[in-house]
Amino acid sequence: MTEGQAEGPGSGRLLLAEYGTLLIVVLVVLVAVGGFFIYTVQTAPETETETDSEIVETWTASSSFSHSAEVQRDTAVFAAGERLHDRPLYFSQLMPQLDGSYEVTYSGDVDSATVSLSLERVIRSAEEIDDGVFVHWEERETIATETVDGLAPGESATVEFGVDTNDTSNRVSTIEDDLGASPGQTEVLVVAETTLQGEAADWSPTVNQDDQLELELGGGTYSVSTDVGEAVTEERTEVVEREVPVEHSALEEFGGPLLVVFGLLGLLGIGYARYTGWPDIEEDDRQRVSFDRAREDYDDWISTGRLPESDNRTRVTLDSLEDLVDVAIDSNSRVIEHGDGPSYAVLAGDVRYVYAPPWVATDDGESEKEDGPGGSDGASDGDGGDRDDGDGGETSDREASDGEVSHGATSHEEASDGETDDDSGTDGIEGLWSDEESGDSDGHRSGN
Repeated sequence: MTEGQAEGPGSGRLLLAEYGTLLIVVLVVLVAVGGFFIYTVQTAPETETETDSEIVETWTASSSFSHSAEVQRDTAVFAAGERLHDRPLYFSQLMPQLDGSYEVTYSGDVDSATVSLSLERVIRSAEEIDDGVFVHWEERETIATETVDGLAPGESATVEFGVDTNDTSNRVSTIEDDLGASPGQTEVLVVAETTLQGEAADWSPTVNQDDQLELELGGGTYSVSTDVGEAVTEERTEVVEREVPVEHSALEEFGGPLLVVFGLLGLLGIGYARYTGWPDIEEDDRQRVSFDRAREDYDDWISTGRLPESDNRTRVTLDSLEDLVDVAIDSNSRVIEHGDGPSYAVLAGDVRYVYAPPWVATDDGESEKEDGPGGSDGASDGDGGDRDDGDGGETSDREASDGEVSHGATSHEEASDGETDDDSGTDGIEGLWSDEESGDSDGHRSGN
């Protein structure tokens, strides 16, 4: 805070004085919102109806291959009539006939099912081209079929088949001889196509599934591999409604009371403050706050320095620091902050624009703006010799010492006025009236 400037109101008082009405509106809104949350929680039902999809019936179908081969003659390691089961490789000369079975079963919420099974032996020549399988030729032969009605859950439908690998090899040779070429890779497959139709009171699920068993012939052996899909599950859903407890969020449960308490306390605080007059701010304090804000906003245009008390420029007094900064901007000049008050000035050509805050006081406590030019003139006339600076004081001293100044009644009254104003001093903005004082002093001397 600069010297001579009264301490202004605190930020809380200023905030309440300027935005008290807005704060009251905000607090009332907070109380209303909090009350709404409280009302919502208190009047909400304890349970609510939830709608969801629920699986009410399901069934699962699965399938599998099994295979075996019987040894045709005695060998050092195998006896005739011995059957080998589910081996990855069999010997073509010793056990040329591959016997197998394909089984389908299901479980679930159906009364019964109809199962249709069809097995085909597929001989083909194929190769992979451009990320796909290109089939050069193919021959299909149905080797087994089966239809089972009224299959109960947990029961199985089975169809048996057999593949003579020697006959199959001869068939491949015959086809290639007819074609005169053997492009691609020869494949022997047993392809199973299955259809399951479930029967129930509320639904009839259907499952279609394709599985296969592959034989790779060559080198006196044949290998067997299966490609069976995963179990297929069908479901029936229904939209169900259930009653569940209502759960309120933490904001609804605790936010409402907190908002109400906070709002009411704020309203009580503002009411008490206004009752005691705490936020009432004098007009002088408002002006000081407004000036402080302007001083901070225009700091880039203001420099601190010293100015002569008198010069030949025309003096123009402005009403606010903002007006003075506008002059500085228009004239491409700087605002000079000088004196202990402080006071402000802009030197623009032959004009001196000045401004002093209202609370900048002279030595006797009177505002320089309140003294006015007349008060300054009196001080200049009466006590020019007491000033350390300025040409007017030096001139008065010389005239007094030479006895060239005679004081009549009028001069005596002016001198008395000067003595009365002498203590007022112009510590803060003395230079603001220096031109007028200088002119009045010269006129007074010449008049006497």
